Amino acid sequence: MAQITVLNPKFIDRGDGLPGNWVVGGFSWSCDDISPQSSAVGGCYQGGGADNSLFQNNVFTDFGTGTGHIIKIIVGGIISPFAMTVQFGTYTASTITTAGTHYAIGAATGNATLKFNILTGCCNLDLVMDSTDSK
Repeated sequence: MAQITVLNPKFIDRGDGLPGNWVVGGFSWSCDDISPQSSAVGGCYQGGGADNSLFQNNVFTDFGTGTGHIIKIIVGGIISPFAMTVQFGTYTASTITTAGTHYAIGAATGNATLKFNILTGCCNLDLVMDSTDSK
């Protein structure tokens, strides 16, 4: 297993209410605190075909090689019912439905993007980091 780099794993606000180094699909996600102290991002399902994603490009530079990765995700809180997928490229590595510490495991396929997509409810993400060599 190879290590990867997740930029801005604590979702630090870049000053405009959005988490620097992350791309927000639609208007589903925003920083929960004020720059520069922000240490979490909140997201809610918008429904009706809206883009409910939060993603970072070029995380899995070894995509398509079959190299496995483990991503640690801390969800600080949810509004139920809640469900969110974690994608390694086009591969769905995990579906999270509760608050707490979660691990998404798998190999990226299709592209190098790390993506979160809310299917229902709301959540607060506190941390996303590579744990490939520590679990």
